[in-house]
Parts: sequence; C-alpha cells; structure tokens
Amino acid sequence: MKQSLLLLLLLGSGALCGVLSCAPTTFAQNSTVNKSVASNEAASKLFAESRPVYRAEEFVESIGLNAAPFERPGHGNSLAPKLYLDLGVRYNRCVLFNDNTSPETPQLIAKAWREHGVRAMPFIDATKTKTAEDVMQKLREYDPRSVAELEGPNELNNKFGQDLNLKFGGKTDEAAGALLMDGVYKAVKADPVWKSLPIVAYTAIFSDYSLAKPHNGFDYGNMHSYQGYNVPSSSRLMNITRFNNIYPAGATIKPVVPTECGYNVEADETNHTFKVGSRRAQALNIPMLLAEYFNHGIKRTYLFALHNADGYGLLEGKDNTKRPSYFALKNFIAQLQDARWNTKTQQWDGGRNFTPRALMFSMPGAPDTIHSLTLQKQSGEYSLLLWNEVKNFDEDAKKDIFNAPVPVTLKLQTPVNSNVTILTQNDKGEYDTSTATVQGGELRVNVPSSVMIVRLT
Repeated sequence: MKQSLLLLLLLGSGALCGVLSCAPTTFAQNSTVNKSVASNEAASKLFAESRPVYRAEEFVESIGLNAAPFERPGHGNSLAPKLYLDLGVRYNRCVLFNDNTSPETPQLIAKAWREHGVRAMPFIDATKTKTAEDVMQKLREYDPRSVAELEGPNELNNKFGQDLNLKFGGKTDEAAGALLMDGVYKAVKADPVWKSLPIVAYTAIFSDYSLAKPHNGFDYGNMHSYQGYNVPSSSRLMNITRFNNIYPAGATIKPVVPTECGYNVEADETNHTFKVGSRRAQALNIPMLLAEYFNHGIKRTYLFALHNADGYGLLEGKDNTKRPSYFALKNFIAQLQDARWNTKTQQWDGGRNFTPRALMFSMPGAPDTIHSLTLQKQSGEYSLLLWNEVKNFDEDAKKDIFNAPVPVTLKLQTPVNSNVTILTQNDKGEYDTSTATVQGGELRVNVPSSVMIVRLT
C-alpha cells in the first residue's frame, strides 16, 4: 500500500542510454554525409512532431477504482452503488471473498455489469485461501463477463499490527505468494470458461520481490505506486524496477497494472504515514496521474480509493461528502468518453471501431515538464491533453503550491479548424471553458499544473 513510497531507489541517468543514443556524433565535411545529416534532421523533426494518437475510449477504459460498491450494505467498505456509478469509472477493485463478503456479491456484480457495463477486479485474500481450488470455487460463482481481471493476494507480507502473512506449501510471504499464484494461474488457464481471464500478480510491501524469484504465473505485473505528494510519475519507474526482480532469468517483462495509487488528504495513521495533503492538490493531481500512467503503457490504473480509506478517498470519511477530486474524476471522464452502454446488446456502443488519425504538432521551447496525450473520438474531434508535471503541494510546509501556467506555442502541421475550445480544470474539479484561435498554424496556450483539454477538429 502506501508503504511503497517509503523505500527509495536511486536511479542514474545512464538508464536512458539503452533507449537513446548517449554517444556524441562527429560528422565529416562531405556531400554524402551532409545529405545524411539533412535526412536525419528531417527524420528527427518528423519524429518530434509525430505522437501516438489513441481512441478516447482506450483512455477511459484504462481507469479503475478501489471501490467495492456492490457489497451488501453494512459489509466491508461498501457504499451506495450510485456514488460509484455516477463517476463513470467502469472498473472496480474488490475482494474475491473474505469474512465481510456478502453471499450476494457475485450476483450484484453481474447485475451491475448487465445494467451499467461496469466490471470487477477481485483480489485474493491471503488469509482465507488455502489452495488454488479455493480460488476457482469462488471464481465460478461469478458471471465471467462481469470480471475484468483476477488479482493475487494484497500485500501478503503486511506486518502492521495484523497477521496478513501468507503461509503456503511450507513457504511464507513472497515465496508463498509465488507458489500459490503459480497454481492459480495454471488452474485458471486450464478452465474452459475462465482461461482468457487476465491474471494480475500479487503485491508485497518493503520488498524488491527477489524472494519470490523465479515467478512468472501472471499476465500483468503489479505495484502500489504511491508517490506522497510528489509528481505523478515520480515513483512509477522505482516500483516497476523493484517488481521486475520477480522474473526468472531470460523472461519477457510484462506490462503492469497498478492496483493502488493516489493522493491522500488526511493522515494515513494505519500505515504510519502522518503527512497530510490537500483537497485542492488531490483534485489537480488525479487526472494528471492517470494521463502520465497511460502515456507510459500502463494497461489500467486503479486509484485508491472511492471511500475515505486511510485518508485517500474521493469522499469524506464521516458522511461521504464528495471531495473536489470526486468531481475532477467524474468531469474528466465525462469529457472524454465516447461510448454508451447498450443494455439490450450488453456492449459499449461507439468510439471503438475506427482508426485514429495522426495529429502532427511540435512545442518548440517548451520545458521538459510539459507533457501531452492525444486522444480522438469517432467524430474526428481531438482531445489534446496538456499538463505541466510539477508539484501542487509542499508536504513539508503543508501548503498548496500555486503554479503559474506555462505559455506554450503549438506548431500544428495537421490542418485544423481555427476555432479551438479549451477546458481548464479549476480547484473545485470542474472545467472553465475558454476559446482560442489557430493563426498561421500556431496555437498559443497557457498550460497549468493539471490536465488541460484542447479540443481540435
């Protein structure tokens, strides 16, 4: 959980040399080389201006939430389903079974899928699982269409005043988790009904996962990549690097699903993290976190949490009052979703069966903290997400940081309509709308330290 942020890993800049050429280049003065230089410069310019374009639906599909909204009221962390459904988040993380699990949970999750198109990612309770067949027995109670992924045990070596430590097959903690999940993986993949279900690895804390090596019984890696109140991407590489110690030698590195991440408001006393955040910064950071993770190939990001768990919720603890972050997430999804759930066909209609077209642009002179993500809807409209990835809160001083927007000039090589709509998130989690004009192929914008949506056609 949140403890992941306490273990620091220092990475040198040399890690980039495997991806980018770090060696200096010397050019001879002859016509052949000069032509090559010109060609390289043209290719570099094209590369700089060509960015991936994704369907907006792909991004919406990457958003998940720790919610457990379909438990029977009074069980576990259950909340009124409407609080979850109103957000527009289609994936929710819940427990497969434990002492608080209602017998009706599989049926409630199936009903939510039929009526709203939302699906669950159940995780295995390490203290209630004796064999892989225990998992399969419970899994078979669910409608396969309502389950998106199955996750291994949650923080199976947690020692914070509770006995979550997994003991299995004569092993304990990380090694026990690997042994259990090897069996679960084989059992799921051998079942004709469930064989296509993606398996997300288990999580451990204060661990570099080397105690579980060699383990490969999963389809997606896992991490709880809390970052305190640092920038969203600050702990991503650290946590992926730690998890990758789990693989056998020569194994192919698999994509990652963070099953917990987010920003707290109140002190996390349960996990001995007493620094507090702010509601404003939480609201600004959450859409930025989702965009950063999607940009780096994250399949799905499960935010922690809907309810006020350890101070991290989108809702207040006592009366479930909606924090600004609740509205920030809700409005963010509403602006980008391109499909509607069809209760008759039980499918998402629209936004999925088209090939996105390139949007060519550059941002000359923009600082490295200015990031972008280009999405397109089936109508052809682009949603160009821009943000300045800098801190919005000073943890030590316990003060919000009010960053001035950064002026950026977009040089557009793709012809677009001159009239542009800009949506800028405010501190309440709502959007302020303004307009701008493309002149001479250039668009000037002021990029905030939150996600701004530039609408282009």
